[in-house]
Amino acid sequence: MGVFPNERNAAAVGQVLNFIVGTGASTFNRDDLIGKEITDTTDKEILKNPTYDIYALLKKQLQSTETKSEEYLSPIKLSEQKPLWKISYVNENQNYQLLYGSSLARDMHTTRQNLFGNQKSVASDVVRCEYQSKQFPLEAWKENNYQKVVELKPIIIQTCMAKFLPALSKFSGEEYKKGSD
Repeated sequence: MGVFPNERNAAAVGQVLNFIVGTGASTFNRDDLIGKEITDTTDKEILKNPTYDIYALLKKQLQSTETKSEEYLSPIKLSEQKPLWKISYVNENQNYQLLYGSSLARDMHTTRQNLFGNQKSVASDVVRCEYQSKQFPLEAWKENNYQKVVELKPIIIQTCMAKFLPALSKFSGEEYKKGSD
């Protein structure tokens, strides 16, 4: 987690050189130009990715309901999505913001109309959660052992759980079960 201007510039130069020299013709955006992991904290546990906490809360919720996972097309999947858990450089004013993204998904039966009638298929139903904090200078993020990150982490978890909990009951519907037509 972390992006620092000099590392961002070095990463950008590296990406551009790769593109010009032809060692890898790929596209990239500012989210791909990230720095190194934060190492200047006394307690790395406080900066742990919220996905772990969200997973534990969802698992606890699922265990409290009586569903048999073998009845379903697929398990419920929690994944990190861009923007990943990081402090990212925002603009020329030397501001940074905390970014986080994750998604919850399960496969479901769908029916589509085509020239030959109704076609049954399987698709993923996805619920996304994204968070972007206000912008602050890097020094403000680093103050008091990254206190701003510590304060925002429970808000991020609560925001995502508010989106994911309704999806859990939705994902137990008939259209998500094996053999559902």
